[in-house]
Amino acid sequence: MSRRTSEASKAIREAWVTEQQLVLEGKGTRDWTPEQQQSIIDKGKSYDDEGKAFEGHHMKSAEAYPEYQGHSKNIQFLSRIEHQEAYGGSYRNHTNGYYDSETHLTIDFGENIYIPCEVIALSNPVTCLSFNEIIEEKPLEQKLERKTNY
Repeated sequence: MSRRTSEASKAIREAWVTEQQLVLEGKGTRDWTPEQQQSIIDKGKSYDDEGKAFEGHHMKSAEAYPEYQGHSKNIQFLSRIEHQEAYGGSYRNHTNGYYDSETHLTIDFGENIYIPCEVIALSNPVTCLSFNEIIEEKPLEQKLERKTNY
């Protein structure tokens, strides 16, 4: 795997911020478990069953497609194993597609621009508060009380 540029790293950080906001709204780019969602909310990233952080994967690899390396919508979150599979077992390979972690197949983008990951409703969301409500400086009890007193 080539050394990541600051632009590529920034895209991954921005993608995690976007994912955190989505999770706060009960959505995500993959169906995170409640524990993974809580980790995204609390720590800004998620971990697999073995405690390893999910990795931001450039669907159009940064090395082969440098024009997309800074695009946060070109990022897909994969476990370490999925990430290796997306690269065909070697990080020296270039990627150009969406890796489907269910089928273990890559949907090739060809010469087209990347297709951002679909935003889905989480099957078991831990929260549906808006991002603005989370960052307001009010005690959690007041925020929850407001949600339940309609």
